[in-house]
Amino acid sequence: ALPISQPRSSIRSARRRVIRDLVLEGLLTSRQGLGAFVANKRRIVRSLGTTRIMPIDQEMRRAGVEPGVREIGVALVRADADPASSVLVPRDELVYRVERVTLADSEPVTVDIMWLPRKLGDKLLPELRGHFIAEALANRGVALDHWDYRVEGLTADDGMAERLNVPNGF
Repeated sequence: ALPISQPRSSIRSARRRVIRDLVLEGLLTSRQGLGAFVANKRRIVRSLGTTRIMPIDQEMRRAGVEPGVREIGVALVRADADPASSVLVPRDELVYRVERVTLADSEPVTVDIMWLPRKLGDKLLPELRGHFIAEALANRGVALDHWDYRVEGLTADDGMAERLNVPNGF
């Protein structure tokens, strides 16, 4: 609690931080110019563990939302363009950088950047449009024994905010 002697601007700042934290926890939704509202959707919690692999679309359905993907772009780039891609193949080899938005009940929730070795991408990209990668691999009979994830939490810049339909800086 803030002491009564705190300036009004401090109280407003504290209130904004509390609302931001509740939005990040999924308890409130906030729309610029409209206000903050109690969230009516359950959060999707992604558990990354080594004991089992459950594709994100299955976890989303289990959380009660309909999963989807929206394509942003695909580019063939050198593996050294991003440290994450150079894990897949030797530096200077070409890899596909696939950028997509993950949707929950048609609402954008994450931006997903996927790196595919060129040989796999050449075969798989036509089947990926509108589908999650685990589904596309399963359709080809490819069994997965592990996933490699790198998760980053970022503040949305102009481009990211537009893709996710959230305020800039969210």
